[in-house]
Amino acid sequence: MQTFFMRRAIELAGKGRYKTAPNPCVGAVLVHKDTIIAEGYHMEYGKAHAEVECLANAVKKGIFFQKIKNRSLSFSNPYLQEQVLQFQHIEYEKEINMEECSLYVTLEPCNHFGKTPPCSQAIFEAGIKTVYVGCSDLNANASGGADFLRSKGVNVVTGVCHDECLELIEDFIVWQKEKRSFCILKMACTLDGKIGPATGHSHSVSGSESKKVTMKMRKNMALSHSAVMVGGNTFFEDNPKLTVRDMQTESQPRAFIVSKRLPPLSGGKTGYFCLDQKKDTVFFTDMKNPELVKQYAEHGILLECIETSENKSLNLKKIFELAYQKYYSPYVFSEGGAKLAQSLLKEGLVDILIVYIAPYVLGDDTAKNVFSGNFVQTMQEAYKFKIFKTERIGSDLHVYLKMEKTCSQG
Repeated sequence: MQTFFMRRAIELAGKGRYKTAPNPCVGAVLVHKDTIIAEGYHMEYGKAHAEVECLANAVKKGIFFQKIKNRSLSFSNPYLQEQVLQFQHIEYEKEINMEECSLYVTLEPCNHFGKTPPCSQAIFEAGIKTVYVGCSDLNANASGGADFLRSKGVNVVTGVCHDECLELIEDFIVWQKEKRSFCILKMACTLDGKIGPATGHSHSVSGSESKKVTMKMRKNMALSHSAVMVGGNTFFEDNPKLTVRDMQTESQPRAFIVSKRLPPLSGGKTGYFCLDQKKDTVFFTDMKNPELVKQYAEHGILLECIETSENKSLNLKKIFELAYQKYYSPYVFSEGGAKLAQSLLKEGLVDILIVYIAPYVLGDDTAKNVFSGNFVQTMQEAYKFKIFKTERIGSDLHVYLKMEKTCSQG
């Protein structure tokens, strides 16, 4: 039963994806005699955490009615206390003894004052005597909730669905350990791995339903104040807009362009959609001309000078560190092209790879490959991935993958 309840908490946590960044996704359920009586999840960065939302849900249902009636309940958390005052007259269908309840939470309750008061204190004040935790908090400033609860006589069981809970916060782990943006690389190709004919004929490989998925991902980037990234070849050849279209959105994602080449300014315009229409665009380049930086900045385009590696390519690891630490972009959704995608793989920066496979075969050796710029002699040198999800979207097959291990090239 522990697995069943924790997996429900995991399911709830997923609802907060992107909106909670740079906080992790967390879910919680309150259980009484093998029945879930309240639920909650972290909905948005800066708002109540999952445990507090779960307790607030219990207050709204009248589960704390007897404790409120007896004046034996008081929360130090202002949001919870506000719920108590608002719903104090609501009575649950039966009397609940909180000491008989168990709280399941995917991540160790925080034990510090951040954007919100500590969840560990709220759990203790609620009178819950058993807490099941999926995985420990990696943030040294917030951890310690389990030890605090144990010191107050609460039975804390850790490691329930540990691997699943850890996978749930894989983005948070990257932010905490590597201090860089979490990279989602999306590529589209034919059955024989081509992105288009050698002639450069402009026609999208993937279908209209796949485009909707891409728009949804761009919207997720906007929700998390993150960015869409393309390389120089894609930028100059395709002139992409990199915006959310054909669906409602309150904002647009940032645009990150990785290129040594810069577009010329002509009358305040570049002629490129994502530069002329967006205010929040960063060009990662090796240009060190202060006057050029100032000129582009006047048109809302930031130039970020990046050091080059031994092979004279831009330092992608540095770019992803700057994206997170300077431009506060928790995620980067990279849409290619082929050379940038290959470089991201080589540097071990691809956290999730999504490939749209369209039902076409070009059969042309000279056609453009979906990945380009590598040379291998054996299969042992290949980048190895594990498929964790597949979906049929319209006429296309979407394959979701994660790199299994660090390969010999990078």
